[in-house]
Amino acid sequence: MKYKAIVVSDLHLGTKDSKAEEFIEFIEQHPTDLLILNGDIIDGWALNRGAKWKKKHTKVISKLLKLSNTTRIIWIRGNHDEFIQEFIGTNFGRIEIKEDYRLEYSEHIEYDTWKRRCYYIFHGDVIDVFITKYKCIQKNQKQKNQKQKNQKQKNQKQKN
Repeated sequence: MKYKAIVVSDLHLGTKDSKAEEFIEFIEQHPTDLLILNGDIIDGWALNRGAKWKKKHTKVISKLLKLSNTTRIIWIRGNHDEFIQEFIGTNFGRIEIKEDYRLEYSEHIEYDTWKRRCYYIFHGDVIDVFITKYKCIQKNQKQKNQKQKNQKQKNQKQKN
């Protein structure tokens, strides 16, 4: 069975808890006309805190780039992969980068009757009160994380 569309979010590539292998297995077993990556595909926050990018994460990106030759793929920006914000409206290979997406299709009901369906897809951070109203908290947390990272690196250098 081939699906019209599949929406996947929160892969958090770059973290140890990412389910990279499971995701590859999933997309291989579930062919689709449209794959929507609904944010937090790469966890830029974790990578900035010192998380390690692994080969399995690269395999997912390679798989997506290869799949994009035969399947339309849309990557919607999430809060953890906000670094793609500046690329909205462009493509990464054949992967379209967007802020949100309106999925529309028509379904044949009977002889001359069609039912039109429309779905609005966006990442949940858009309505998250801490992200939309209290950006200063988010920025302060990022600064705190960066200070911790710098201190960790400084301590490591002193050990060596």
